[in-house]
Amino acid sequence: MQSSDAPLTVRLRLRRQWRTAGAWGVPFVVVGFWLLLEHGGLSAALQGGAQTAALLVYGWIRWGRALALNHPPQDPRLRPSLGAANRLTLMRGGLIAVLAAFLFQPAVAGEGVTGWAPATLYIAAAALDGVDGFLARVTGSETRLGECLDTEVDALGLLIAATLLVWVGKAPAAYLCVGLGYYALQAAKSARRKAGRSVAPVQPRAEARLVAGCEMGFAGAALLPLFEPAATQPVALIMTAALLAGFGREWLVVCGLAAPDGRPLNRALARADRALVRLLPIVLRAAAVAGILLLLNRSRAAGAVTPLSTAGTAQLWTCASLLAFGVMTRLAGLAAAMAAACAMPGPLPGAEWG
Repeated sequence: MQSSDAPLTVRLRLRRQWRTAGAWGVPFVVVGFWLLLEHGGLSAALQGGAQTAALLVYGWIRWGRALALNHPPQDPRLRPSLGAANRLTLMRGGLIAVLAAFLFQPAVAGEGVTGWAPATLYIAAAALDGVDGFLARVTGSETRLGECLDTEVDALGLLIAATLLVWVGKAPAAYLCVGLGYYALQAAKSARRKAGRSVAPVQPRAEARLVAGCEMGFAGAALLPLFEPAATQPVALIMTAALLAGFGREWLVVCGLAAPDGRPLNRALARADRALVRLLPIVLRAAAVAGILLLLNRSRAAGAVTPLSTAGTAQLWTCASLLAFGVMTRLAGLAAAMAAACAMPGPLPGAEWG
């Protein structure tokens, strides 16, 4: 009798905890309302509070359907508690919901609190991305539900951040692909299953995690009022291309045209993949060297670039040399980027930004 009742008791405890988690959403709605009431007026606050509440309700309903996954990866037995790691992931979701309050609000372009709040909210949510997984591993509370929540919150955060960047003009409309890519891929998988076609599993890939981390880092930085659209829009296009390339590789895995680790099985695709891996770093290094040379040339003519000191010029020449020969490329690229940022008091017009 106990063995048959135990799973029911566990499910009931989980449901009670999930209802309590839903009540946690109220403070997030209040925060979103207050931020926009103070700096955007009652109309903006009501709109923002409604948007935050709608996103919280969406997440509560959608993720509540996955409570049956609250078990360890190798053990089908349900855990009776959500655990600290899952609660932290849900808190990240709450921060994303507050970020949604700033969508379609004219006040978000201001320089005050409303100008800094979106970046602060998203950067905080992104910074906690690795903490929930670390907490789950340390406490031994890893679950399939935690994996699902982490992926879903990351995807939702990118969707809201990308939409907000397009709304304020810091990214072109094509950047919406970054936010919609995950959902489009899931919809394509579902359509493939309904059509009776096989859907191969996709293994986690280090390069995919790296691209996702870069996407989140860029979105958080671009939301800061420090950067002008002339600087963020070209980078947004590059980030869009990088993410779409990653989703394209995953789709090849789903269709059985690539191994679970992303390696193409088709000979022609494999040759193209190897060529891309060999040539892309060379092309990027050449582009970086060309950019440095343009910056050095522009510095002599001043204009929108602060004249470089002897030390700054030497630093850029050193970085260009290291990049050209493929030596210490990450450090050289970072140093060149810092020197370029110091030399640019305002956005450069035209091709120099390329």
